[in-house]
Amino acid sequence: SIIFDLQFGYMKELLVAPADRREIVFGRIIGGAVNSTIQALLMLMVLAIALGCSNVLNIIGVVFVAFMGAIIASALATLLASSMRSPEGFHAIINLIMMP
Repeated sequence: SIIFDLQFGYMKELLVAPADRREIVFGRIIGGAVNSTIQALLMLMVLAIALGCSNVLNIIGVVFVAFMGAIIASALATLLASSMRSPEGFHAIINLIMMP
């Protein structure tokens, strides 16, 4: 979405705002990580119910590891997107990295 923000001029509005640029970047990273973690949590709950897993500490540990992985993936995507100009090239690189 950073590439589309750059193309349509929304990034200029963000950079003019009184917020620090680091806050904008960290907000994107944390927002993407929270979104991914909630999706993973929903799938984990279905899996835990289907398999009958009742150990709450294991589920909390898996959610924590999923959140850390989501932060890393979101930070990598933000780093790549900030240096690319075309959405097609970005998607090709992300697919190359995520699906070897």
